[in-house]
Amino acid sequence: MKGGFNTNVEHKGVIFHVQTQDKGIEFGYIETLIYTSGQVLASRRVPYTSILENVRNEEEIQKIMEAQHQSIIQEIKEGKFDHYLSFEEDMERTSKKKTEVLEKLEIKLLEFEYPVTSSPYFNIALQTVISESQSSIPYADIDVNLVTELGKKFHLFKGKTDDEGKISMRLFLPNFEEKKFAIIINASKEGFTKEELKKFFKKI
Repeated sequence: MKGGFNTNVEHKGVIFHVQTQDKGIEFGYIETLIYTSGQVLASRRVPYTSILENVRNEEEIQKIMEAQHQSIIQEIKEGKFDHYLSFEEDMERTSKKKTEVLEKLEIKLLEFEYPVTSSPYFNIALQTVISESQSSIPYADIDVNLVTELGKKFHLFKGKTDDEGKISMRLFLPNFEEKKFAIIINASKEGFTKEELKKFFKKI
């Protein structure tokens, strides 16, 4: 295996590193790898055993290797690998999102009627706000469940807060035998931490 070619190509503000090598008689092909930021984006292999009668002709192999190397460089300049740029940008955006500090969402209760077995319905009103500034968070997802002391779960409500971050709910109290239970309210919105509020009750 002879030494290959290494070239840096700048395209649309991105440095592509192109590396081409002869993998030797044992493998019988020339391989070109394209890197950005140390990561392999693409590769191309061209076998030469079917092209050359004498696979030990290093001069001819060198010509094929150089031609392939220059061909890849030209394709980069023509934008034939631009789809990898959008992929890298998406990956970077995803990585940045994971490291972003999310603002804390807070559930602010405006009304919480004590659920009693004598009435099948009870009311809850709340507002989703930013914890620090107390500014409203509109259109947050709200999910309400009831869980008994034995782990039975009843889904009571799913919806969104309004443009002021407020929502009023009239909820049905399901029939169950256990004495103790909890109402669990979950609120979430992209860009904010998820918040859970639990209220514990005992049948009276």
